[in-house]
Amino acid sequence: ARKGDLLQLETVAANPQHGVVVSVDGRGAVTLHWPSDPGAATELEVGAKLLPDAYTLDDAPKFERFFLVTTGVAPTDVSTVVHAAEALAASGDAQKGDLAVPRSYDQTSFLVVKEVQ
Repeated sequence: ARKGDLLQLETVAANPQHGVVVSVDGRGAVTLHWPSDPGAATELEVGAKLLPDAYTLDDAPKFERFFLVTTGVAPTDVSTVVHAAEALAASGDAQKGDLAVPRSYDQTSFLVVKEVQ
C-alpha cells in the first residue's frame, strides 16, 4: 500500500459481541476506527458490517497495523484498548507485538505494509 490509498474496514461477527478497532502506524500514531467516538457503544452487528468511514493512508512510514479487540457479550472498554495501543506504539514493537489487554479480551490484527515512495 502507499500514501493516499483508501481502505474500507469490515467486521464479521458470528454471534452478538462487542469490539473495538484501532490502528497503529509506523510513526507511532494510534487511530480509533470503531466506535468512532470513545464513549459510543461497542456492539458489533452479527454478520459482515462495513465500518462507517473508510481510512486514507497518510505518509507515516513502513506500516499501518489494525487491531480488532473483542469481548464477547460484555461491552469492550474503549479506553483500555486505546491505551494498550498507545503503549505498544511507544514500545517500538507495534509492527509485531500484541496489545496488553485483559486476558478476557480477544485480539486479532493485520498488517498493511507501505511501499517506500
